[in-house]
Formats: sequence, structure tokens, C-alpha cells
Amino acid sequence: MKRQRQNNSAVQGDQFLHSLRSSHIPPSYITNSLPLFASLIASPLVDSSNESGSLHDSRFTSSFWSSLASLFLLSSPPPSKRKRTPSSPNPISFSLHNCTLLSNNTFETFGASPCGPIITTLDLSGCFLLTSAILIKHVLPSIPNVTRLSLKNCRKLSDDGIGAIHTHLKSLEAIDLGGCFNVTTDAAISLATSPSSSLTELHLSGLGWDFATLTRLISPYAKANPKNTLLHLSIGFSSNLKSSDLLTLLPPILGPLSTLGIHFSPTAVNNDVMSMLGEHGLELEALDVRGNGSFTDLMAFLDNRAKAFNEAVTQPKLKRVKVRAGAKRAACIALFS
Repeated sequence: MKRQRQNNSAVQGDQFLHSLRSSHIPPSYITNSLPLFASLIASPLVDSSNESGSLHDSRFTSSFWSSLASLFLLSSPPPSKRKRTPSSPNPISFSLHNCTLLSNNTFETFGASPCGPIITTLDLSGCFLLTSAILIKHVLPSIPNVTRLSLKNCRKLSDDGIGAIHTHLKSLEAIDLGGCFNVTTDAAISLATSPSSSLTELHLSGLGWDFATLTRLISPYAKANPKNTLLHLSIGFSSNLKSSDLLTLLPPILGPLSTLGIHFSPTAVNNDVMSMLGEHGLELEALDVRGNGSFTDLMAFLDNRAKAFNEAVTQPKLKRVKVRAGAKRAACIALFS
């Protein structure tokens, strides 16, 4: 019975693949819907197995990964005005979010399968047993086309694993290392500032940022003509950051910034910082400053934003502002239409 349960994933994948091949569904429809078809097998299986507690390190066999890959490769890519190459495949996302028991067996079979090269977005957040050795040996070499990677709360990862990312993922645009408390700021800086880096989205909360390390992180993006434009930045849970640090470092990169997280950094955000964000952050769509009790209200931010808007004659884009001021634990939402 136990062995039968372990093979359920492969059986379901094979059955679904067979039904697709023997159906009368037009090939073009199947091709354009590959991510959806794959999710019908993969996502519910992963989620239900995880929630029921039956997801273990031998759950996903090589047959499961092969069947999943077959769904993605069932037919040729759909017509497109832009010629697709191996480095720009159809966007395919896969998530093992919060699969806390998955370890070497799972990632070894994944790495040996044809699945990896097809995936462009991979979410491994909360895979607590994922180590740097597993990441380097089985995961990174198998996902050369990934542009978005989340390793959030993978707490066994160390600098060795992070240091290997830029070697394998040449097209990586977004990285999430939030909560990886065994990863140092030095490793994150090396990844973001590598000469081959294409990163424009950095989620690096909980790594212990201060003035010196944050300066090194964002200085390449603060140049007059930076190689990459920083669009998303999260540096929350930084108890060593001060408001004076942000007043000095953030204005040069705020122009194109779309989202900014400085949450739960108790000495980082005050009224002066909020005023500066309002003046320079016209492109901000989301601002997270929860857990900062050093500012008293949003008026400095809103007044300066309105003033800058009138001067620039640019439609402000802010969708939401998350705020928890003092002990009120209140969420304030500011909407600009």
C-alpha cells in the first residue's frame, strides 16, 4: 500500500497524458494551454499531499517528473512574432512552496528529469531541507532557463549555494532570499553585483542590512547609466538600518522603483524618510513599512507625493501602502486612481 501511494503521482501523470494524446482536443489548443494542463496534475497533487502530511522525500519519482515534462513538450511551441530560442522558452512556472520534507531524493530525480530546462519560474520557498550541496549538485545545473527563483525561508542554505547561482542562471531577473538566515549579506551582494547579473528584483529581507552593506548592494544601480534598473527591493527586518542611512542611499534608485519593502526595521523609517519616499518614489506601486513606529502619520508622504505629482504632471501609481504604526497594528491603504 505504501509503495502504491508513492507511485500515485506517476500514475496520475501518465493517465492524464494518455487521455490528452487520445482526445480530440485540437493540438493548437493543447499547446497554448500547456501550463494549465500541467497545473491540473502538479499543483493540486503537491498542495493536497503537503496539506495531508503525505508528502515525503520519495513521493515524486522520476516517472512523475517525466510525465510532467511530457505535458510541457506535448507539441511544438505556439506561433509567436518573437522567435523563441532555448534561452527564451515559453514561460512555465512550478512551485514546491512550503514542502518542508522534500530533500535529496526529490531534487535528485528532478535534476535528472527533462523538467528543469522547461521551467522559467521556480518557487522552492519553505523547503527547509534544501541544502547548498543539493542546490549546487541537483537543482541549479538542471534549470538553466529560470528567470525567477524563490529560495525564501530555505534555512539550510549557505553562502556556497548562493555563490553558485550566477554560474548557472545567466538570465535570472528576480531572486528571493528572504529569511535565509544562514546566508550573509556578502553573498547576496556578490550575486546582485556580479558582472553577468541581470537582476532587477531583489527580495533580501532578514539578512541583516546596515549602511555599509546596503551601500555596496545598491551602488551599481545608483549609477547614471546602470547596466540593470532596480525595479523591486525588499530589505525588511533590518534592525541595524537607520533613517539617515535611507535618506542618503535611497533617492538615487527610487525613480524607477516599483515596490519597496522596509518592514519591521524599527529605526529605519521616520517622517523624514516617508517625506523623501513621497517626493522621489512616483513609480512606487507598493510600499511596505509595517513594524516601524518611528513615524507618526502618512501626511508627509502623501503631501510630498501630491506636490511631486503636480510638478511632474505624472499619474502616480501607488496601489497600496502597508503600515503598522506603534501598537495600533493598523493597516492603512492609500489608493491613487
